[in-house]
Amino acid sequence: MFSASARAVALTLMLIGLFSICQTSVSADADVRTIYFKTGMPSANGHLESALDEGSLDILGWDADLMMRSAKTKVRFEIIGATDSSECSGSECIELSKRRARFVRGWLVARGVPAGALMEPKGIGTASPSGDNSTAVGRARNRHVEFGILIPN
Repeated sequence: MFSASARAVALTLMLIGLFSICQTSVSADADVRTIYFKTGMPSANGHLESALDEGSLDILGWDADLMMRSAKTKVRFEIIGATDSSECSGSECIELSKRRARFVRGWLVARGVPAGALMEPKGIGTASPSGDNSTAVGRARNRHVEFGILIPN
């Protein structure tokens, strides 16, 4: 069973919808909890900060703060990276999406989120698009990393 504080943190995280989705720019109808990546970024030798716009980095910092506040609970966070269908192809998309998730995980740990609270990063490439890959806006929504909240029974 969870303590009352663990349940409160988990409920708070679920209510605010802790999701970070990444890409190049924020459109007028974008979710305020969305973090955007530039196309094809980060490069293998790049840095997360240069792959994100300024607003996205601020939101990722906010997500990190929420994760640190849940550190004393058993809540774990899944990190899943994705790509759009035009920035890469085949196994390149899987690698880019994994790289995005790894870079985000590394950034979170460097900022104080306990590594044990974060599951191994996953990359899904172009599977499960959240936007229409035939439009620029849709492709932009597909270049993301999202966090899943795992609450053990």
